Parts: sequence; structure tokens; C-alpha cells
Amino acid sequence: MINRKIQSPLLLIILFFLLGSNTLYAGLSKEVDVAIVAIKFSEDTSQSYGYDDFTNNNIPYKSVKIGGTDNVKAEIKPTSASNDIFFQSTNTGNVTVTPEHANSANLSLTLKGIAKGASDVDSKAGSKTGTTISTLKVASYNERSKTLAVRLVHEDNDDLQKTPVGTASNSCVESGTNNRRDTNPSGDDTVSGEDITSGPDGVCDTTANNTDILSTDINLTSLTNSLNTKFYNQSVVKWTVKRLPTMTVNFDLNRDGMIDVSSWMAAEMQVIRDNCSDNGYDHNIFLVNNPNDGSCGFMDYNQRYGYVHLDNSIDYNNTIAHELGHGGFGLLHTTPDRDNIMYDYNSATAWRLRKDQWDKCNP
Repeated sequence: MINRKIQSPLLLIILFFLLGSNTLYAGLSKEVDVAIVAIKFSEDTSQSYGYDDFTNNNIPYKSVKIGGTDNVKAEIKPTSASNDIFFQSTNTGNVTVTPEHANSANLSLTLKGIAKGASDVDSKAGSKTGTTISTLKVASYNERSKTLAVRLVHEDNDDLQKTPVGTASNSCVESGTNNRRDTNPSGDDTVSGEDITSGPDGVCDTTANNTDILSTDINLTSLTNSLNTKFYNQSVVKWTVKRLPTMTVNFDLNRDGMIDVSSWMAAEMQVIRDNCSDNGYDHNIFLVNNPNDGSCGFMDYNQRYGYVHLDNSIDYNNTIAHELGHGGFGLLHTTPDRDNIMYDYNSATAWRLRKDQWDKCNP
């Protein structure tokens, strides 16, 4: 508590503007005690939905589910002023707040979503209609449901070694059961349709490529929990995630051992889409290793299909959440918000979504 004797109403008014809007003043007599009160909203780390104190440094944002509740912290200084502080929702048709009268200097406020829309939650001095000291902006959303199918995709290589390398024979390598050549010729061997024959020296120089290229898998439970309790719960979006059976596909058209992701969609990406997609889900994520650009993933804006390369990823949950931000909601990369999941797809620590992103995820 800071007390001063103010002898003039004019000086009191000047002091009000100098100290700012988050300050409470008692009385307007010629001689009055002035109590300077600060009330700060902050994130409850056990919250179910989102909190954004990045977009606006002065006024934080909070998300809540319609029909649900969530908590936010409020700290009152000095503690002796807590009995004179009230909390008021400016639109109780959208959001309510309890308690309305502070019961301690460090308290947890419960916000309830009533209808889609927004409301300010103001801290008030003296009564529910008193002077506003600080504000929390609350957005209430219907829970939006999205479905995701995840499929592990391996590259199919099954060529047959018809003649041992170094042996004189016309036939060297033949395509296997996938009926596509998976091997590039060596030495002076030549390609004949989907097979490889010995070159002018009549000796087989080529070793058949008959080893599948395997991709990296995920823990589906971990992904589902992360999407629903860490990332997209901030925008009140709930994901249902299903694993589709693993498929082995001959997508490596140029036989370089990688998937071409140089453009949306490159031919090799199309092969995976055409063979592995399930359009019964809002989105498909294909887990496939060895991208030719060394990236962690590629999902263009507002797309059903995404490609994630976990051999390059630090944290697959973050990588998949980032790609779904692009494909599922059209979210752009952010800068300089380093804590944002859309800032860096290969971060193990970035996870935040902000108010404008909540609105895009849950329009």
C-alpha cells in the first residue's frame, strides 16, 4: 500500500493520468488517502484451452469451450485491497466469470463459455460497476472436430538378380512382383524395358535392388494426446486420429532412394497419394523417409494430404502439428514468435497458438 496526502483535486487528476489506467484511487476530497492497486491476469498452467499474452502485451486473451470451463489466475497488489476488487464479464451471454468478488489476493478465476463470441472480463474497483483496473479478453468457441489418418509408407524394391555380378550372361536383373524396375544399371549394362541386360562385354555388372527403404513410425497415442492437450486444444479443436495399415509402394520413380518433394505435388508424392490415401478422413499424413530436400515435412495450405519425414525430425508431434497448421487451417509461418508451433516445424519446444490462429482454426 502506498499512501499519500493529496491537497488538491487537480493534482489528483494529474496523478491519475501519470500513473495509468491500472491504478485505483479512493476518494476525491481535498485531503485523501490514495491506494495504488495493480491487478495482473496470468496463465494457469493446468488450463484446458489457450492463453495468449503475445499478441497484445497489455491485454491477454483466453479461449474457452462453449459449455465448458477453464481457469485463469489473477494477482492483486497490495494484498490488503483484495476485498475491494470485483470481476465482471461485459457480455454474460457469451462468457461468465466466478468468483465475481475477490476472495484472496491470489485467486483462480473460472471462465465458462456460454455462446460463441467474445467478452471482456474486467477487474473492477469497489463494486461490479466500479473503475476498471485491468482487462482479460475471452473468446468462446464451439468445439470443432477434425479427423486424421496416419499411414506409414515404405518404398518397395524387389528386383531379381538373374545372373551373379561378374558372370557372363545376357540377362542380369529383372523386375520383381511390383513389375517396375527398381535398379539403375552399372558398368556397361543397359536397360531393356523393366529389366537390365549385360552390356557389350557380355558380363553382368549390376546388383539388383531388392531391399525396401523403410520409414520411421510414431506412437499414435502420443500424437493424439499432443494434438488434443497441447496444440489444438488452444483453439478448441479436437482431433480423432487413426492409424491406417502400413503400405509398401513403388514411388521412387527416379530410383535415387529418396522421395521427391521439390514441388506440390511432385510425381512421387502423387504415387503415394494415389495408392495410400483414405478420403474418409479430413486429412491424411503419410510418414515417409528420405526427402530429397532434407526437410521434415511438406503440406501445402488447406490440403487434405501431408508428408512427414521423421528421419529428419526432432519431435514428430511438433512436426505433424506444424504441418496440420498449414494443411488443416491455412496457417502461415510466424515471425518473430519463436514459441509458436508455426514458427519452426523442427522445434521440440515451440507449441503456442495465438488469438488470430484460434480464429482461423475455429472460425
